[in-house]
Amino acid sequence: MRMVFFFMVPLLIALASCGSAKQDTSDSALPKQGVTAFESIQGTPFDIRVFVDPGEADSVPQFILVTELDLPEGSYVISALSERDYLGKFNVTWKDTAIVPAGPLTESPPSMPGWEPFDKVYTPMMKTSTTLRQPWHSTSGIGPVSGQVFFVLEPQCIPYAMDFTVEKEPDGWSATYGVVYVANPG
Repeated sequence: MRMVFFFMVPLLIALASCGSAKQDTSDSALPKQGVTAFESIQGTPFDIRVFVDPGEADSVPQFILVTELDLPEGSYVISALSERDYLGKFNVTWKDTAIVPAGPLTESPPSMPGWEPFDKVYTPMMKTSTTLRQPWHSTSGIGPVSGQVFFVLEPQCIPYAMDFTVEKEPDGWSATYGVVYVANPG
């Protein structure tokens, strides 16, 4: 598997109330800066990686997106499995709308209910390093497709993203990903 690093110019934002579905997002007056995959803007180390496993063989191109999220001690990310509409929960998006889920997202270890202090409710949270797996398929062919992983690292209340590309090659699927950067969730 090859890894290519893309360098993006991030957009820093200010969040009025972190974790809430009613977040106000606006450009921050902070200077724009890149963030490596190993150090957050506040110096908290974390890492995220994206890989691809082959999916079920059928008439449509299918693959399993594997995301490894290494969280620093004391931090958490709202799970994608949360039924609440949090803007900052873990999310994968694709530039090509023909990429659709081919099965459910799974977490290992599973997220656990945690107290969300802004809305004062319990919701699924990833509080330890977690591997997320989800099968996807493309109805538009097997060309390279670009996507983005997005999440808010709590309680630091900082939105992060990482861009990646998935591509079908003669010997299987491959993924390349860039550096983690502070993102605009809107």
